[in-house]
Amino acid sequence: MKKIKLTLMLFFTIASIFSQKEIKLDKKNYLKNSKNKIDSLKKIDFLNKDYKYLNKDFIIIVDSATFNKGLREHKFYKEKITTYRDSLGVILMLELKDWHASRIAENRITFDWEKISYYIWESEEKSKEIGKTLFFSHPYRFFEYITNESINDYFKKELIQSLTKRIKKKLKKEIEFKTYKQFFTFTFEESQQRRLDMDAYFEKRKIKNHKH
Repeated sequence: MKKIKLTLMLFFTIASIFSQKEIKLDKKNYLKNSKNKIDSLKKIDFLNKDYKYLNKDFIIIVDSATFNKGLREHKFYKEKITTYRDSLGVILMLELKDWHASRIAENRITFDWEKISYYIWESEEKSKEIGKTLFFSHPYRFFEYITNESINDYFKKELIQSLTKRIKKKLKKEIEFKTYKQFFTFTFEESQQRRLDMDAYFEKRKIKNHKH
């Protein structure tokens, strides 16, 4: 009887180990597939896509019946749809039928000049003025430009040189980055205006101990 019990215990222990390994493997494969899918979606030019319910300026053009259908089909809470961005999320799900694609497209479409200002340490108005000088019709195009590793034109070099001097003065130390993406991630994180805006945002909502 003891041998049978020990055999059963050993069997269930081995089965449990294999089951846990399968779960870990499934999770690993899921994460890998999700990453590959997102990487693929990031290559799509969502700003230049032909949308049915958005015009060229990304203004929503949809009747209430279709919009409400989107709410139901994709399980949005109608009472939580209070801003343009909220409504855009519904429209993009109607258009793209995929949460990952919708999120990426939404982030790009709503990318604004204020956010650009955090990257280049200028005012929102000045950032927009520079963007227009460079013929960028949308703020996200400016972001693509500054983070594109293959673009090394005169303006970009001057911009980075100017920002590097300002960063050194602020932090009182040397800085060095291998890629444009790393450099502009740093300027974004160190933007004083961004930090002030975040403090004001969280103070308004009475949120304490927030991170910049």
